[in-house]
Amino acid sequence: MSIKIVYSEQVNIPLYCFNAIHPFDTTKFGKIYSRLLLIDGIDEKNNVIQGRMCTKEELLLIHTDNYLNSLYDSKTIAMICQVAPLQWIPNFLLQWYLMTPMWYHTGNTIVAAENAIQNKNGGGCICLSGGMHHASSKSGGGWCFFSDISIAIKILKNKGLAKKFMIIDLDYHRGNGYQLDKFQGLLTQKKEDVYIMDVYSKNSYPFYGTEQKSIDTDGAISALDIYKDIKLIDSENYTECSTVDFDKIFSTNFDKFYLEHVNKLLKKSFEEFDPDIIFYNAGSDVLEDDPLGNFTLTVDGLRKRDEMVIQKCVDNKIPFVMTLSGGYGKENYKAVHGSISNIIGKFDNEKSIHK
Repeated sequence: MSIKIVYSEQVNIPLYCFNAIHPFDTTKFGKIYSRLLLIDGIDEKNNVIQGRMCTKEELLLIHTDNYLNSLYDSKTIAMICQVAPLQWIPNFLLQWYLMTPMWYHTGNTIVAAENAIQNKNGGGCICLSGGMHHASSKSGGGWCFFSDISIAIKILKNKGLAKKFMIIDLDYHRGNGYQLDKFQGLLTQKKEDVYIMDVYSKNSYPFYGTEQKSIDTDGAISALDIYKDIKLIDSENYTECSTVDFDKIFSTNFDKFYLEHVNKLLKKSFEEFDPDIIFYNAGSDVLEDDPLGNFTLTVDGLRKRDEMVIQKCVDNKIPFVMTLSGGYGKENYKAVHGSISNIIGKFDNEKSIHK
């Protein structure tokens, strides 16, 4: 079975002053790639597929022309990034330093999908970018400008390469963007041809909307869910949510609760749906040190989670695309690299090591 890395250096965002006002490490993708080369010895010639910039025609498969034109206004970009100072930066600079990488994020997901679907006996592509799950046809948000997964699905569908699609989203935040695309019938003629499993924090951005009806397996997690499942040994007869020490709950064996929860939902999803390809949105903002989340998954827990998902794909011989999505801690790139390294080591029996 083969697993390829899809990467282009243009996905990194060289706004170095930006890190002073936002926790997102905008160059983490390159750091992950460098570690795969230097630590794991991945052979660029045989194991890496060069990504590309998407075309406007590809964007228009999902997005409206009015929305794409709105991105030439710095205020719109600032709103989507949720970083107010960006509105005062000349738009031509934002186009070069910020928007061009986003076109590459989308193109890389397309390249990964087109290559992964060729693996009829399982295997797939790990895309060192992408997973912009808050963007939809007419809007962006939460640092997501283009609905890359929706666009990739549309392209595979139009080319007759796949008919049924599963999205497994384990980012801390709900994937409302492609959910809205599905809800509006933009992905496939039959909405039931796209199956969505989403595990996310119930009390975080983007909260709730009508598009949530498009989730087939809804794995929303709240602090009360965790409390009820873990049942702290040292709890003192907690009877109401308002009396629970949530900080203690989230730091008490969260890995066990979370991994069991995900495993149960994966089993349900694969029993209910048989896709031609799986898009795995592997957000790492579930980690315990992430500044934009309050889950407390350990680095080892992240590795086990990602391995669990890929194992399901392999067992069912379904090709997959793994995108990185969210993850904002300063050391995040190390955890993500470790998980990818583990996947390649366990599942890629065709890898070449550069010597």
